[in-house]
Amino acid sequence: YSQGTLVAFRQTSEPNGTGYIYTSTNQGANWTSGATLQGAGSGYAHAVLALSSTVIIAQHRGYFYRSTDTGSSFTNILQISGGQNNFFNISSDGTYGVCGGYSRSVGTTDNWVTCSDIGNPLGISMSSAPLTRNGGNKFIRAGIGSSGSPNQGYITNYNASTIDYSASLTGNQSYSASNPKTGFFCFSSVPEGNATFGIWYGTYPTLSFTQANVTGMGTGMVGNPSVSYNNKILMPMNTGLWLVNGSNSPTKVSDLTDFYATTADPDGYMYAIRTGGDVYRYNPS
Repeated sequence: YSQGTLVAFRQTSEPNGTGYIYTSTNQGANWTSGATLQGAGSGYAHAVLALSSTVIIAQHRGYFYRSTDTGSSFTNILQISGGQNNFFNISSDGTYGVCGGYSRSVGTTDNWVTCSDIGNPLGISMSSAPLTRNGGNKFIRAGIGSSGSPNQGYITNYNASTIDYSASLTGNQSYSASNPKTGFFCFSSVPEGNATFGIWYGTYPTLSFTQANVTGMGTGMVGNPSVSYNNKILMPMNTGLWLVNGSNSPTKVSDLTDFYATTADPDGYMYAIRTGGDVYRYNPS
């Protein structure tokens, strides 16, 4: 989401599916079809980031694309092939940005006009979120995946050459999200094959994590969280969709159990996507 434009990326199958871009300017009520994207045959996974109402960055199976016409067309800015090129979400603070991957990460110093392979000094550290909006070069990062993912949450610069803070999470299956307007951030984490689930939160530039109250939410995390304009956390679980508010008891906002991703309008609504493609809007106030 950015400046009134909501962007979605639908992929037909893994690992060799075709990717389709869609945009909405009325809070998800209607959608316009955009470009079709194809990625490298050796990679998989996909993600999209709206930098403005017109500039969109997409990655599809190791190919990174940039659009300046609200997704109608894209220019390839990086092509990575070979190895396990599954990348996760794309993040930006307005100048710096990172997209974590299984065997390497991609970074930018010019807000995704260009980007390059920056290695993977944190290991399988795929989830990232910015802590500032104006080029502060501070991100939270955590491990999404299986064996080898770090069971740590990090505050670091985009290429992890500086690590300001790290703390242990419950396991190596973790997500991160933030509200860069306020510096509020969160991690959610659950070890594979283990019932322990946790959410940690903090507010940058304070370098500490606090464990949130997740009583009653269950143990099955099924997708990424997001952070609202008023610093609440929306978390999809196999027990439903939950709103987490620090040490207060969490609130279930939907009994539906097949949400797999969420995102947030930094000025109002939050959105949750179901596995069938349905998009739901929620007011966290």
